[in-house]
Order: sequence, then structure tokens, then C-alpha cells
Amino acid sequence: MRCRQPKTRRFLRPHGQCSQILAYLKGGKVITTRLAVDKWECYRLSERIRELKARGHRIHSTMVKLPSKKRVAVYAMDL
Repeated sequence: MRCRQPKTRRFLRPHGQCSQILAYLKGGKVITTRLAVDKWECYRLSERIRELKARGHRIHSTMVKLPSKKRVAVYAMDL
């Protein structure tokens, strides 16, 4: 199954989740799913990151182990 490219109109909305996440990452900050939920009510951060990567943005993820023994993905942009 091939991944579909995100629709341009939805992706380019100035206050859409992808635009807000991209601006946040371009500011040199890192983002986690918890932060995305709290800040933008984005419950599918991994999908938004996939869409941004499909548009050519260089974003990498690192798995981090929390003190509670849970593992979470931390996303950052390659500047």
C-alpha cells in the first residue's frame, strides 16, 4: 500500500496542526505527543510528522525512556 500525499489545501492552513508543529520545530524546539495534545489538541502527532516528512522536511525521532519506565518519541528538526 502506497502512502498518499497530504492534500495541499489542508496542509497549508496557517493555523492547522501541520503548520503549527512545523513552526514549533523550526524554532529549534523538540516535541512529544503529550506536548502536541496539550498545545494543539493533536492526538496523532506521528501522522502529522509523516505528512511533514512527505513534504520534504527533515525531522528525526529519538526514543526516550521516562523515569516511569515508559518510552516516548521525541521529534526534532534537522537544522
